[in-house]
Amino acid sequence: FKKYLYNIDLNNIQNDEAKVTLKVSGLNEDSALFRFPKTIPGVYKNINYGKMISSIQAYDENKNRLKIKKVDKNSFMIFDSKRLKFLEYWVSDTWDHPEAKNDIWAMIGTNIQKGKNYILNPSGWFGYFENYKDIPLILKINYPSGLKPFTALPFSEKIGDKSIFLAENYDHLIDSPIMISKADTAIFYIGKAKVSIAIYHENDKIDLSKLIKSKIEYSLRAVNTFWEDFPLDEYYFIIYIRSGELFSKTLNSNEVNPLKKIKNFFKDKKLLTSGALEHKKSSFYVLSDFGDSTFLNLINRITVHELLHLITPLSLHSSSINTFDYNKTNISKHLWLYEGVIEYFTMLTLLKSGLITQKDFLL
Repeated sequence: FKKYLYNIDLNNIQNDEAKVTLKVSGLNEDSALFRFPKTIPGVYKNINYGKMISSIQAYDENKNRLKIKKVDKNSFMIFDSKRLKFLEYWVSDTWDHPEAKNDIWAMIGTNIQKGKNYILNPSGWFGYFENYKDIPLILKINYPSGLKPFTALPFSEKIGDKSIFLAENYDHLIDSPIMISKADTAIFYIGKAKVSIAIYHENDKIDLSKLIKSKIEYSLRAVNTFWEDFPLDEYYFIIYIRSGELFSKTLNSNEVNPLKKIKNFFKDKKLLTSGALEHKKSSFYVLSDFGDSTFLNLINRITVHELLHLITPLSLHSSSINTFDYNKTNISKHLWLYEGVIEYFTMLTLLKSGLITQKDFLL
């Protein structure tokens, strides 16, 4: 069993779903368990990405269907798996799906905006065979002309509007979010470390990169005083900015009916949550722009907090994280270390760099 070969066609979007094909070979079992994550590192809750997967089918080399049985929310048993050559299934957009948009946070979800923006948090797109997580992967993505992928995942080659990426294993893939869009980009250096930023705004606002770059660069330099030297050769910020101007205008208007305000609040309350998830070489941010400087003011604090996670849990952590079980929710007893200590260091770093006052720190 040499590799997984994943193929996604983002030019073929149907009902807010995208088709994924997985080519395999060399399974030695009579039956094989194919699974999607129940949970992922850094998220202490059940997510159940399998509920976003539909129409999963297994085929042999002659395109004869093999029997599949759904075992639980995230797992599928494939029978006569020695004959298996490829799987096909469809992935739903968690940001819009009624069963997922309130349960799966945006920064760990999937987004399909046909022809404009695609968020590939790999945990929401790709499954794995039980006992085969350490196999290398090849990922081929077809996408609309004019868009570009942005990720820390190693790039192999580009053929027309198809990009090919390589992952050492399933853990590496899950640790590498991808955004495909027309993005506002920027690059700068912290010492010898190359830092890349890609920003997508729902209202197609441009020229945000200079402003956001200055915020992130200041935060990185503040964090760098904590380390003395940035611990990576390269790092990627992937930033999606949602449009909340109309939401804010409606809620603050004296001319809008209170019932309409309540209706709009519950319809778009997701805009009130912003955040990020840290990875080993990148982080994915989802922020809301209400037409003021709110989301810009959040960037410093979120950036410092997420980058300090490179210390713990990404470097210093329990042995259970080394062999992470994607289908068993493990509420770590070290959460005080992973979040509590990091939040303290975040506030300390912000204080020492002059980004907050001593009063803010003590409060």
